[in-house]
Amino acid sequence: MAMTLASGLDTDESLDMVERITENPVMLARIKNCRDLMASGELFVDAIAKSEIFGSMYCRMLSIGFKTGTADQVMDEIARRSEEEVDENIESVINKVEPTLVIIMSLIVGLILLSVMLPLASIMTTIG
Repeated sequence: MAMTLASGLDTDESLDMVERITENPVMLARIKNCRDLMASGELFVDAIAKSEIFGSMYCRMLSIGFKTGTADQVMDEIARRSEEEVDENIESVINKVEPTLVIIMSLIVGLILLSVMLPLASIMTTIG
């Protein structure tokens, strides 16, 4: 959306393009709701807020951006912050899953070593 607004497209065309590339059904429903609200006469910022596409802080930022004429810059900032949030969430999940995987893999390797070493030890005792 930030790129479409920065390139000079209006909000209707921007929402149309975003709707075409969105695969998430929840977000797609929110975008359609936003377009319906805009078609019924709501302002873009109010429609975004009512359809819950962005959080309240981002809606306030967008409202100020539209009032000051810097909507494309505000959308770029929202995109940057959203990307950082997603990266932090992914890193948090990885930090929780990684130790669990290490423990499981260590147990598997330990069992394999035991299954090889125990028969080898019994063979060594019968030989020696």
